Amino acid sequence: CDGVVDDCMEDRISPLILFKDSIPPSTYSYDGNLTFLESPSFNSIQKGVEFLLKATKAEDDCAKGLDISISANELLCSSTRVTVTASDPRCSESNPMQLVSRDFVLRVDNTAPIIDLGFNHDIDPDFFDPSGKVLHIRESKKSDYDNIQFWYNITDDCPQSVHVEIVVSSNEFQYTVRNGVEMALIQTRKGMDRSRQHNVLVEPKMCNQILGQTVKGCETDPNSLVRYYEISVRATDYGGNVGESDVKVIVIPRQYERMFFGSSGGNVADAHSMFFVDLISRSTSSNVIATKEFKYEIP
Repeated sequence: CDGVVDDCMEDRISPLILFKDSIPPSTYSYDGNLTFLESPSFNSIQKGVEFLLKATKAEDDCAKGLDISISANELLCSSTRVTVTASDPRCSESNPMQLVSRDFVLRVDNTAPIIDLGFNHDIDPDFFDPSGKVLHIRESKKSDYDNIQFWYNITDDCPQSVHVEIVVSSNEFQYTVRNGVEMALIQTRKGMDRSRQHNVLVEPKMCNQILGQTVKGCETDPNSLVRYYEISVRATDYGGNVGESDVKVIVIPRQYERMFFGSSGGNVADAHSMFFVDLISRSTSSNVIATKEFKYEIP
């Protein structure tokens, strides 16, 4: 070939479909006619198509001005195939060697992870609001933590390892030094069911010990007389989709125990279970107490 195609049948070398030099070789690999793109990932097939339009090129030893087209198949998570076709507009009809295609395998996830979380309802089931997402615990003078029996479960349409962050926050904050004691802890446990690998412990205390009196070095909430904790779980998949859900724990002041728990310590009426839920609705859990980040495998 002399660089100019005078006769379409003289061009015996097919065009090549390649990544442009700006795409790092470490982000993809070849296997026959398949090109596996490891990074980036996408939250829609359209985003993947747009990326390939900008990231690929077609080269030929003779022909110039090759046409490039892209077609996509169904979304299959990490096995989503997109086909890039390159052709010589002058010769592809008469010379089949001038029409080539290459399949690219992309990672595409267009739905956010789904997070279910809550508390063990076998433990004091009457201490929950009707939704089951708010747990009420008694205020205590002791320095012990309260094990709230926290659990969570994460699912996604695509098998993968998602990035997870658990955040425990509160409407109050105690900043005095107390021998390393924190208001809340996130405990990591080995050999447990995945839904219980991280446990949350909270202090059943509050800044307002008695109405009008506060604990020294404790930041109160002007919008609420009670302390509550919010436990939020946030999961991000490889498509950048984010799923988030939360539950709350309300510390019931000692002076309200009889009203809420009753003389027998249980049988909470629905009206009472919503009293403190409504009370904290004007507050925000702006003080981050504890965080934990980790990978969560979704089969």
